[in-house]
Amino acid sequence: MGGKKKKSATVPTVPPAAAGGNVPAAGNGVADPATNGKKQKPTPAKAAVKENKPKGPKTYSLTNTAQVDTGGVADKSILKVVIQADLEKKIIKLINDFRQENGDKGPISGRLTNKKLLDLYLALQKFKFKTEHIEEAMKISVLYGGDLHSALDWLCLNLKDEELPAGFSQRMQEENHETKPKFQPAPQAPQPESPKETKKEPAKVPVKDEGASMKEWILRYAEQSSEESSEEEEEQSGKKTRNPELDEKFDPNDRYLVLTAQLYDAKEMAATAKAKKDKGAVKKNEPKDIRNFDYTARSWTGKSPKQFLIDWVRKNLPKSPAPSFQKVAAGRYWKCRVRVQRLDDVLEVCPNILTEDGMQAQHLGATLAIYNLCKGQSVHMLIPPTYREVWLEWRDSEQAEEEELRTAINKPRDQFIARLLTRLKQQQPQKKCPSPQPGLQGAGDEPEDDWESLANLEEEEDPGKTITPKERCGGAAEAAARALLLKLRGSALSRRLQTEREQLPVFQHRVRVMEALCRNRVVVVAGETGSGKSTQIPQFILEELLTGEAEAQPCNIVVTQPRRISAMSLASRVSQELGCDDGPGAKSSLCGYQIRMENKSSDSTRLLYCTTGDVVQKRSDLHLVMMSATVDCDKFAAYFNRCPIVNIPGRTFPVEVFHLEDIVEETGYVLEKDSEYSQKILEEEEEVNINFTQKGGKNMQHQEFIVKDSGSGWDLGPDLDHFSSRTRHALQYMNPNKINMELVLDLLDYLDKSPQFAVVDGAVLVFLPGLAHIQQLYDLLSTDKRFRGKDRYKLVALHSTLSSKDQAAAFTVPPAGVRKIVLSTNIAETGVTIPDVVFVIDTGKTKENKYHESSQMSSLVETFVSKASALQRQGRAGRKCEYGSPEEFLCRALDAPQPQSVSNAVCLLRRIGACIPEGHALTPLGHHLATLPVNVKIGKMLIFGAILGCLDPIATIAAAISEKSPFATPMNQKDQANLAKATLAVANSDHLTIYNAYLGWKNIRSEGYRAEMAYCRKHFLNRNALITIEDIKQELMRMMDQAGFSGSSRSGRGPPSRDRSDPRGPQAPLTPLGKPQICVLNAVLTAGLYDSVGRILYTPSVDVLDRVACSVETAQGKAQVHPSSVNRCLQTRGWLLFQEKVKYSKIYLRDTTLISPFPMLLFGGDIDVQHRERLISLDGWIHFQAPVRIGVIFKHLRKLIDSLLEKKLENPRMNLEDEKTIQLIIELIKMENVF
Repeated sequence: MGGKKKKSATVPTVPPAAAGGNVPAAGNGVADPATNGKKQKPTPAKAAVKENKPKGPKTYSLTNTAQVDTGGVADKSILKVVIQADLEKKIIKLINDFRQENGDKGPISGRLTNKKLLDLYLALQKFKFKTEHIEEAMKISVLYGGDLHSALDWLCLNLKDEELPAGFSQRMQEENHETKPKFQPAPQAPQPESPKETKKEPAKVPVKDEGASMKEWILRYAEQSSEESSEEEEEQSGKKTRNPELDEKFDPNDRYLVLTAQLYDAKEMAATAKAKKDKGAVKKNEPKDIRNFDYTARSWTGKSPKQFLIDWVRKNLPKSPAPSFQKVAAGRYWKCRVRVQRLDDVLEVCPNILTEDGMQAQHLGATLAIYNLCKGQSVHMLIPPTYREVWLEWRDSEQAEEEELRTAINKPRDQFIARLLTRLKQQQPQKKCPSPQPGLQGAGDEPEDDWESLANLEEEEDPGKTITPKERCGGAAEAAARALLLKLRGSALSRRLQTEREQLPVFQHRVRVMEALCRNRVVVVAGETGSGKSTQIPQFILEELLTGEAEAQPCNIVVTQPRRISAMSLASRVSQELGCDDGPGAKSSLCGYQIRMENKSSDSTRLLYCTTGDVVQKRSDLHLVMMSATVDCDKFAAYFNRCPIVNIPGRTFPVEVFHLEDIVEETGYVLEKDSEYSQKILEEEEEVNINFTQKGGKNMQHQEFIVKDSGSGWDLGPDLDHFSSRTRHALQYMNPNKINMELVLDLLDYLDKSPQFAVVDGAVLVFLPGLAHIQQLYDLLSTDKRFRGKDRYKLVALHSTLSSKDQAAAFTVPPAGVRKIVLSTNIAETGVTIPDVVFVIDTGKTKENKYHESSQMSSLVETFVSKASALQRQGRAGRKCEYGSPEEFLCRALDAPQPQSVSNAVCLLRRIGACIPEGHALTPLGHHLATLPVNVKIGKMLIFGAILGCLDPIATIAAAISEKSPFATPMNQKDQANLAKATLAVANSDHLTIYNAYLGWKNIRSEGYRAEMAYCRKHFLNRNALITIEDIKQELMRMMDQAGFSGSSRSGRGPPSRDRSDPRGPQAPLTPLGKPQICVLNAVLTAGLYDSVGRILYTPSVDVLDRVACSVETAQGKAQVHPSSVNRCLQTRGWLLFQEKVKYSKIYLRDTTLISPFPMLLFGGDIDVQHRERLISLDGWIHFQAPVRIGVIFKHLRKLIDSLLEKKLENPRMNLEDEKTIQLIIELIKMENVF
């Protein structure tokens, strides 16, 4: 280091001629500085001082001042990020190793030309990268489809900081210009026309296109000559790439100083030889250039060259003396030395051409001086023709030498590009395009998107299909299923229920249904309610496939149901009808079911009832049967290429329908005027004036106020004239938007006491909109003295949030004399037949989830049921191929969604990385998400939770996100609830606070029920919600295990927690979250919930006691953190992740988490590295300030993650947690430091 400093200290003493970049030219009539003239400085000492005076000012590494100087950016909201040096080296080595191992797998672009390679070379050269670095980057990146950005990525990733040009520095702080010479041009290169020029112009051959000094030419010449020789050695030795670390390091400063010293030694020797008139330096027999410049015969009327020079100096250099002309004799010939005094130096020239006349010599010398003073200008047209010709001769000679010099300098570059292009052409035929993976083909490879193509699919084995153990067994498994079916048929249970099966209407149409299925791939069955279609048709298919021929056929029947309760009840019934009393999913049963949190199936299952959220694997031999009581048959048949329709009548049981007016009439219900179920009518009084004449002719006026008919209430019409006035009044003024619970209670009482229905034994099914109405009616029935008798009434609630056990209570037949009243939502509307229901009370209302495209927010809205739903409720008593882009396919769907909805869904897939940015092909992550029957954001969160070793806590958080928060906030204890929640708060995160509360609940459960309830009351926790979260978490863990992501717990959380009732005994208490675990969990949360992120608008308060609400700027605008969040008053610079955005009086963000930059850079949106600005952008609006190398690192880490997920597709049993890439990512996340 000391030697270099000493050498650099001598640089300022180098004469300016060396720094100016003069290239001597000989043989063109321009004065040779070594023999024909030299520059003279009138004040050399002052010039030397002036040369050293301007030191480099303090600047930032950015060279483009027109752009934002992020090195000193004042906006503190743009966070700065760095990576520790040791970890950075590990990651760079990992990236380079991956590039070396997988580089040959990429396709080579067939459009690369010499011009494109040259443009890339020149672009990198323009950025001032060194030649050996440019060539190394192009060798590594361009061979496999790389471009300028990939080359810049490699350079920024692998070069040391001191090797990077200005503008690419990795340093975040200010940098001072060093006086040490570097291989880069000076900030202000001197121009040839500058009046301050101290160089000898006649000796200069400018190369304006290259824009470099002599220093740069020297270095380039030295480097390229050494590189050319080394490349030739490489080609001879057969090496494809060279390792710069194994070669001797090239120090441009040392080489520059050596070559500069040699140049000045040569100049000094030549000057000494000239001064001593060393005759040995000039050959005696050298031919002389002697010319005659007489122009009198050409009738020239302009100025002579000598006069032109004198006038030019007088005009442009008014303070300088007139030019001096000194004739020099050369035997009997003449030449002239011309001297022009400029502001800072002296121009002295002497041509090599000899003349016979002394005056011609002076004119020729003046012409050469004008040539140097007015270079680049068309001044030669103002001098006599003979001198004009020599002017053009000098110019052409100089341009030829310049081109020759440029060609010599660019020769290594052109040879390199030629060799690289040759290598590309040689490798191109050897590269084979990778065979497209299933589901990865482009839009042009998609099959024709109609159902006819589905019907004509060949019976081929899908090469990408996973072969199950059941399929490996082949005929043996089906033979075992056949034997089991024949065995169950002989059971007493099967024979007893066979009689009931045969009484169903669908049984009479068995032959028609099976014939239609044998002839067609798609069949529509229109079966009325109670016809038995949901239970019998799947059994028909099962029996036909297993016993219809001599050998059993492959059998896999899936029946989808809209509700969990439907799938469970139907599977239980079919399992019994098949002769199995062990329940669905047993080894002795051919029938099972699969719902969200429960899977009752086994290897013997051939008939599976499931909810619509379950994934059915694509098969080429798929048959589709659509069954419903209210479906528009003609519409579906036309959609599926006019497929056949099989109509099946329902049971012949008479169903008597009573409407609202009948119920009011029969029950004797009276609607009081002040009833809460009455329309609120504002009576208006009208003033009436009556004029009359009394006896005697006296006129009088009578004033009276009468009630004005407001016209409120319903217009009943003549159809209800036969009802009583009481009924008509109730119908006219009853509020239609509110469910009349008084009338429901009166109706239930009427059914139990009226002679007509009292003798009818059976249950009552009441349809209500939602859980709140169920709770309201349940409380009214429990407190009403008419229904208190437990020996007479049994109340059962039926709702989707209830457990499977509670839902099953609705199907239990009570003892004789007990009336079961089932309070249900539309969960019991389709696919469910409660066997003992004889009365159905339909309130006519339901709740639907409405999604608003403009705000992208959803809400539950109470609406009236459709006529089709009303018919379904009435009958409850007594009984994957790909076809182009999503937009193209779904626009032809039966009930096509709104285009905006499809566009939003596709955009979401692209934002989370499940779909490629351009097109609709799935990424490796997208293929994994397609196997998970959960929301894509939850699925992504679970996948990365498994990969990063924290699946257990992430599954818990995902379960809480899927359901509801366990924290309760009573209306009158809001402050106490917030304080209790704050005691459990962790790392400014609502999600981790929920997990922390869950951990405390799991640990306290081992102490007993009382301790558990005390913990829940203390922290305002809902015990039932925590139990539900636990159940969902376990189901998510099982689902991930089935998908091949059975993550361990590297994050330190230990194995999945067990309940205290686990027969293996209680688990050790779970430890609280540590900082490293929090970092990893936040990263996984970011992977799942991004792009739901916003920048905190930091607004600190002067008063520390003043709690300012946290405001956040999202991609869609400003919002405020919800008051229930632990971050409601957070004031810091950073980014918040949020679960959902809701709109009340304001737009609020619910369930937020403070996150750091690294998770966003790893798992966020489109990443853009602005190499020279040291900025990293996500999705165009999220910015981080970082050295460019960090941005490149994150770009490549994403590629490594995608590569691992793609390998996981090929090998589902692959454990990604042990991969070095994942280990380094975890280390990176845990060691993050924000400045």
